Amino acid sequence: MGVKYVIESTGLFVEYEKAVGHIEAGAEKVIISAPGKGNLSLGQLGFRSSQLSPQL
Repeated sequence: MGVKYVIESTGLFVEYEKAVGHIEAGAEKVIISAPGKGNLSLGQLGFRSSQLSPQL
């Protein structure tokens, strides 16, 4: 589809097992705008953003 980033703001895909569907569909990254649940990496842009790792 050519999607680089998905901004997930529905609140329905806050768990890894659900959000990974966006990656499987071809997105490079998924940004979840709600608190995630389970095995997810968390990051907050603007707060030490120079120290973010490439994995985020």
